[in-house]
Amino acid sequence: MTVLLVEDSEVDVELMRSTVARSDHQPELVVVGSGEAAIELLCHGSDEIDLVLLDMNLPGMRGDEVLHIIRSDDRTRLLPVVVLSSSSADVDVRRAYEAGANAFVRKPIGLADNDQLFAAICGFWCGVVELPSRSS
Repeated sequence: MTVLLVEDSEVDVELMRSTVARSDHQPELVVVGSGEAAIELLCHGSDEIDLVLLDMNLPGMRGDEVLHIIRSDDRTRLLPVVVLSSSSADVDVRRAYEAGANAFVRKPIGLADNDQLFAAICGFWCGVVELPSRSS
């Protein structure tokens, strides 16, 4: 499985890299730092991404704007997207789901909580659900 992390915070990226390295699922992690880079990769580049972990508060193009584009493109409209945010405000949660998020998850604070959250996300999206092929 290949997971795309769309995250502008180097601290959060390094935390996720560390978490992935300890994960039982061992997905390939691809990281981009902006919504524009995510759209370029997803809509005009790789067909290898199986799951997107999308920060909602990105500089430039916000996470909900990225989601609108992902959902409007035939190549990516079925791609699972989990929004990660430090916010739990109802307006942010609602905006993510209205834009087409499959899930909204509040970013954990500590390393152990991050490990547990990533294990749950990967356990579900990598091991439980059946995903459509992007190449069809």
